[in-house]
Amino acid sequence: TFCTSDNPLLIKRIGAEFFVARAAGNHHSSDLFVVDRFGNVRGNFDWQDPAEEVKMLELIDQLNAEEVPAVVR
Repeated sequence: TFCTSDNPLLIKRIGAEFFVARAAGNHHSSDLFVVDRFGNVRGNFDWQDPAEEVKMLELIDQLNAEEVPAVVR
């Protein structure tokens, strides 16, 4: 699921408050944040980097197997 809105200020606020990410109103970065089913941010990956994409997909497989929330620092 992707975070999207017609309101660029809303996207900036979500990025800043929940993901500590920069978000511009008229474009987006190549960062993808992986959020587990319990609402915890578990990773930040550059989808344009093939090695990062592999790491992201491995994390997603790991998260799909989790049945209880992990301790997130």
